[in-house]
Amino acid sequence: MLTISHLTKGLYRKIILFSTLTVMLYIAISGIFSIPLNQTTINMATKAGGLSFYTIGALFLLSVLKATFFEFVNNSAVRSTGQTIFRFLHKFLGWLIFLLALYHSLFFMYYYIYPIEEISVLIIITGLCALICSVFVILSGKNAIFKNLNFESVYFKHVFASIVLILLIIIHLNFL
Repeated sequence: MLTISHLTKGLYRKIILFSTLTVMLYIAISGIFSIPLNQTTINMATKAGGLSFYTIGALFLLSVLKATFFEFVNNSAVRSTGQTIFRFLHKFLGWLIFLLALYHSLFFMYYYIYPIEEISVLIIITGLCALICSVFVILSGKNAIFKNLNFESVYFKHVFASIVLILLIIIHLNFL
């Protein structure tokens, strides 16, 4: 049985749980899903989607910096510290991307169900496909970190799904 104490065993899990609950409380308290929707909440949800896309770019730049760092550093203690720092930043940015995309998707799904202005069905379909792909990216990244499966195949799936996610987001943006 899944309990809260099981979810909060590590510091990283505590941070993820705290940030997720904070976002959920903010959504519930501020009445973002209330009707009528005002322009501020629509702009906020739009910017959350855009910020998640730019954060994907930052995550890829971080991966390039990580590869460059490991290419030039030979000291094992520095490499170990760098590995820990890069792994934390990668996890943090990955979960930030997922939370922003989830907020963006939930908001516009609600906006599609209770329309004020028409939203194209193609935008909704590509957005849902991108959200499903981002869930797969998170799950494959989690498997790569815990090494439950063959690391190289999981890493390839993680990178390939990330590239597919970027393509889906670009298609999603072209329908706007």
